[in-house]
Amino acid sequence: REAKARREAEAAEIRKRLDELKPLDDPVAERERRRKLVEDADHALTEELFADEKNDPILTPIMGLELPTAAEYESFGSAVARKLNSGANPALTMMFFTGLIAATEESIGADEIREITKLLNQLRNAKIKENSANKKKKGKKKTKAKMKMGTDDDWLTAQTGDMDDYGDYDDFI
Repeated sequence: REAKARREAEAAEIRKRLDELKPLDDPVAERERRRKLVEDADHALTEELFADEKNDPILTPIMGLELPTAAEYESFGSAVARKLNSGANPALTMMFFTGLIAATEESIGADEIREITKLLNQLRNAKIKENSANKKKKGKKKTKAKMKMGTDDDWLTAQTGDMDDYGDYDDFI
């Protein structure tokens, strides 16, 4: 009986989710529904990420940390950077930055975002120059041996030299 009740509850839950995913006829309402679904999913992920902060051995020291001065912020940033660089996993580092920016969007203003964007563009340009310099250093392109193929006129000139057998008739033609 319990298994049957559980299966019926799961089936009802699945039907409910399918009804939520069914597209609406009104495009504006459909766009709003999709936006709400994305927001709900983001909120659920954020809640999952920060749900157990008090029992997490990594977050507990960070949550108690106070940073009243700019120097302490810089020191904290350097410590986080060292930790991220020691992992050397670019995909996870990218995930960290994405989560950090999403979680701090309320406390960062438009001017700060512009400064962050400027810094990121400078870093990107430096990386592009570094990568292009590394590609140039890796190896020069090998030149292929090419054989120059001349036309028949070149061959005829080479065989007969500059002989002019026509004489006076050149002017006629």
